[in-house]
Amino acid sequence: MSESKGISWGMSRMLSIPVGLALLWASFAAVAADPTTGTVVAVGADGPLDLSDFPADYVDEVVLPVPGEILAILEKLGETGWKGEMRARVRANFRDRTDYALALGVAVADGFIAVQAQDKEAVVAAGRAVLRYAEALGLRQAVTRHCQAIFDAGEAGDWMGVRRELDLTEKTAREAMAKMEDGPLATAVSLGGWVRGTEVASSVISKAFTADKAELLNQPDLVKYFITQISKADEKVRSNPKMAMIVTALGRVRTLMGEEDQPVPSDATVEINEICKGVVDLILGQVPAAVGGAEAGEGES
Repeated sequence: MSESKGISWGMSRMLSIPVGLALLWASFAAVAADPTTGTVVAVGADGPLDLSDFPADYVDEVVLPVPGEILAILEKLGETGWKGEMRARVRANFRDRTDYALALGVAVADGFIAVQAQDKEAVVAAGRAVLRYAEALGLRQAVTRHCQAIFDAGEAGDWMGVRRELDLTEKTAREAMAKMEDGPLATAVSLGGWVRGTEVASSVISKAFTADKAELLNQPDLVKYFITQISKADEKVRSNPKMAMIVTALGRVRTLMGEEDQPVPSDATVEINEICKGVVDLILGQVPAAVGGAEAGEGES
């Protein structure tokens, strides 16, 4: 791998992939768009590489890291205290489809955390939450087979199988939403998963801080993307009481992340964790006070 700390993506929105992700593809030197076809390829020692294997999803030309892969990378870097990052599941009465979409993303991320902890009961709990929120969104038929596969793989201790089905669950849900012309809700699913994953990543990183680990959090352009997508969403999504508070919180997180090529310092890592924890609490209806400087409304638990 070259001495550069990240992998730059030759796309209309430039994103730098942190060193932690790059560790899994050490042969990558750079990535760029083929000028004749526009195809994004990675260029390594052996020539162009197919980015279809990269553990992320492309949404509107932005790379969304898959929560499970980021957590797996942290484990490769020596992190093991996953049980301490798990949340007790609390049933909440949500107001609208935006609430359920955000919570669906959180539930999928919880499933990945349960996999890292190898906790069968937590896998089942996350799967049931996914199914419940998907049903509220009219997606039960689309995701039922994946949820059943999550239950079966979890019972068998097939952790890779659980991760695979969690990936497919989120992907299937977003694709189904796109067909239903619910693109903003698909973004809400991705946002919920990203915030929960970042809450956990920042927590484990802050407990044994190193600059290399903290670089996993260096995603200011991705945060900007979420803020932009919320601002462009239809009135039903933007009028959700949680969204204004989430945008305020994301703005603070983006500031703390600094520039793409700069490491996130230790104190900023702690504050990112506190903000993301507050956002997840808000999504799940567990916040009585404030999130990222914005006052929270009435709880929904």
